[in-house]
Amino acid sequence: ISKHKKTFEKGYLPNWTEEVFRVKKGTNKYGKPLYKIVDYGGEPIKGSFYPEEVQRVNVTRGDHFKIEKILKTRRRANKTEFYVKWLGYPETFNSWVDSTDIVNEAK
Repeated sequence: ISKHKKTFEKGYLPNWTEEVFRVKKGTNKYGKPLYKIVDYGGEPIKGSFYPEEVQRVNVTRGDHFKIEKILKTRRRANKTEFYVKWLGYPETFNSWVDSTDIVNEAK
């Protein structure tokens, strides 16, 4: 969904959130479509959104999500796992990820 920018907010910052949402319900009130959306975990987002405020994206199983920060490290069954904060997602989506699943795309 699009992010609201204040009057003097920098233009080089992204206008869209990194978080992926799903359309739960679409209505056509007053001749213009409106969408009710839910987050990746199925939690409803307050309000309705016009088509100009949402952007269609296709997410497949092989897609990568960006990590904002590694918060903790642990070893389980001889494997290293990281507790990560996902970029653009609230803390409720923080999760443990196996170190072999993390890809460094820095170039």
